[in-house]
This record gives sequence, C-alpha cells and structure tokens, in this order.
Amino acid sequence: MLGALALMFGLAAAGGPAAAHPHVWIDLETKPIYDGDGRVTGIDIAWIFDPFYTVFAVEDMRTADGVDREALVGMISRNLENLRPHDFFTDIRAGGAKVKLGPVETFDAGLIRDNLWMRFVVTFEEPVDPRESSFSYAVYDPTYYIEVIYNDPVKANLEAAAPPGCSAQLEEPNPTSEAITLAQSLDLLANAPETLGEMFAQRVRIECN
Repeated sequence: MLGALALMFGLAAAGGPAAAHPHVWIDLETKPIYDGDGRVTGIDIAWIFDPFYTVFAVEDMRTADGVDREALVGMISRNLENLRPHDFFTDIRAGGAKVKLGPVETFDAGLIRDNLWMRFVVTFEEPVDPRESSFSYAVYDPTYYIEVIYNDPVKANLEAAAPPGCSAQLEEPNPTSEAITLAQSLDLLANAPETLGEMFAQRVRIECN
C-alpha cells in the first residue's frame, strides 16, 4: 500500500518529518449530493494539501503566471485513477454495507495561496435513501500515511448534508492508545496496517426519523 501511495502522490520525497505517521496533511471538505427524490447519488469532496507537499507536487509545473494548469489537471486525473482501487479513500456505508462506487468524472484542481487543492465527485452505482437505512461516510487513508481531516467542522457541511426530516452529525475518532503508539513509531518508509487510518477518521452520520 505504501508503494502505491508513494507512486500516487510522490510522498516518499515530499519532505516533512522523518518519523511518525502521518507524513502528509489534507484539509477536508465534503457534501453529499441528492437527487430530486432525496436520495444520495454521490459525495462532493475537496482536499487542500499542506504547503510542504504542495511545493513538491507542483515544482515542475511552475510558470511565470503561476502553474501549468493542463499539467496540474493531468496529474490529478492520474492520481484519481490510482485511487480508484482504494475507493478514492472513502468508506461509505448504507445499512452497514459498503456502497459500490462508480468512476470519478467530475474533478478540478488549482492553487489557493500556498496550497494545492483538488475537488472531485465520487458517484454511487445506485442511489442511497438515508430515510430507509443507516447512512454514513468517512474519508481517510487506510494506512494513515496521509491525515485527511476536517480542520474546521463547518467543512462537513452538516446543515446541507441531510434531507428534510433527517439530521447529520460529525463523529470524532477515538483511537486506542495502542493505535496512537503505533502511528508514532512508524517512520517515512514503514508499512502500516490498512486498519490504522480508520481509527483516526472522522465520520459523518445521517439519521432520519
């Protein structure tokens, strides 16, 4: 998994601390997409990368006017294709079962101040009605090499996340002391278990009356 991530984002060369997971930080924003019948058809996801990773990622794309947009969008397209086998770092559940995802066809990228951002829409193979079964979603790197987190809970868009008669709440992680110790012990090239990231993940849960 680490090899795939290193190829995907160039993480092994991206700098930052040499010890302890995570090594790259992403500021997360999400909002579910509803159809006219109140069913969820996908999740709109935005990532803002930390400045250290940004410097590495766009180093060869710099132009006199900023960044080569065509090259940047091409990189993001390849990264999303590499993320597809990993469900785009999402864990979306309906009735306790994982929701099957379709391809990402809508995406964009750019720079905001000193940070690379990318936005993409994860679509579902079949719409999900949160009024008929439990529904929740989380976005995280399974190995916790990358920390993906709502730095501001407002970015979970909880007021817009639920249809009428439903409510959304953001559940904060509660990692065990063993998980924290393990994360602190992992250096840049260490292989972490693919269950580690979930222990540090925030989850949006939608409940309906």
